[in-house]
Amino acid sequence: KWQRLFFTNFFIVFSEKELEIKILQDQIQKLIQENREYLESLKEAQDTNRLQNEKMVEQRLIINQLNDKLEKMAKAPASNGASGDGPAAVISAKRPYSVPLTKSLMQMNNIPLRLDSRKVHTSPPMYSLSKVIAGFQTRNQIMMEHIEEQDEVLHYCFSDHSDDDDENSAKTRRKFRFRYQASSSYITEGKDVQQNASVDIEFIKKSQIINVQKLKNSELKLIAAKQKMNELTLNIRMKEELIKELVKTGNDARSVSQQYSLKITQLEHEAEQAKTDLAETQKQLQELENKELRDMLKSQITERVQKKDGYSKTESSGICTQEIHKNLCIICKKYKISHLVSQLENRYLIL
Repeated sequence: KWQRLFFTNFFIVFSEKELEIKILQDQIQKLIQENREYLESLKEAQDTNRLQNEKMVEQRLIINQLNDKLEKMAKAPASNGASGDGPAAVISAKRPYSVPLTKSLMQMNNIPLRLDSRKVHTSPPMYSLSKVIAGFQTRNQIMMEHIEEQDEVLHYCFSDHSDDDDENSAKTRRKFRFRYQASSSYITEGKDVQQNASVDIEFIKKSQIINVQKLKNSELKLIAAKQKMNELTLNIRMKEELIKELVKTGNDARSVSQQYSLKITQLEHEAEQAKTDLAETQKQLQELENKELRDMLKSQITERVQKKDGYSKTESSGICTQEIHKNLCIICKKYKISHLVSQLENRYLIL
């Protein structure tokens, strides 16, 4: 009975441990699958982050190009205002490093002759975009005011000339109109370019802000994914350690069950030996009892014979001593046998 109960309990515990190991293995497989999914999402986030960084670099390059264009446009009117007055300066601004103006144009526009020509350098470029745009607008206003003042002076001069100079005045007016139109077209083109550049810059700034926000979100996602990856790795390690411990406990349980099975077999052998010993002692008791009965019968027969034959007292006393000795030996043997039987019974009950 004890053996059956032990084996049933052992098989129940072993089946429970196997079920726990299977459950833990399934959980580990799920965690590994989640780990793979998080790795894929992390790779995708890294790719998106890389693409966004490339877009940011492209947008920065575009912003730098636009800043360079604005600086060049800001330098051009400043150099025109410093080098000369009037529309001739506006015309020369289109080609700052070309051949200088001819003497005839300078005489027609009442510009004093200069023996040496030199390049006029502007101030160093501004680094902030707002300052560049503000300076560009102020320079445009100054150019417009200067052109209007020069137009009034030329109209006053044309009204004072005689009728003989009408043809020359018409030519100069045509030239002035051409130059004024060129300067106005240049200014309008500059304003359009400035507006387009400002719109492009605002659009690029907005897109840059959006991309920065996306980068921050992607970085947060990457951090969260890394944290989940670390948690998953820790869970996997804990589950692996639990599985190892369960395997160790299973092996220990198997070794303990083997030891108990060996002990049970030993006890069974001892019980069988005790049974055989009991059977032998019972046989010995029966034999002794039979011998006692025989001896008693013999003693009775001898007594009767002695009574009949009339033996002497000496012979009867010797026979009595012999019978007493025999009876004492039999009693000792019975005591020893009963003691052995009690020991065997106690041993059997303990087993």
